[in-house]
Amino acid sequence: MSVTIRLSLVGKKGQPVYRILVCEKRSKRNGRFIDQLGHYDPNINPPLLKLDEKKLKSWQEKGAVVSTGLAKLLKK
Repeated sequence: MSVTIRLSLVGKKGQPVYRILVCEKRSKRNGRFIDQLGHYDPNINPPLLKLDEKKLKSWQEKGAVVSTGLAKLLKK
């Protein structure tokens, strides 16, 4: 079972809001997930990124891989 940390789209049309989730690599974008680590709201200025860093580090230690889109957000 390969586990990824990625974004899941929620919110209305034209007003995206994303959840940061831990899920299996093969699951759908908005499908089943294992744990929720935070959320990202790009609609406000400056964009809001709320993340539980303890959970993120613990999942990475267990072997979870961060997706490319989320990695770009974390760099900022």
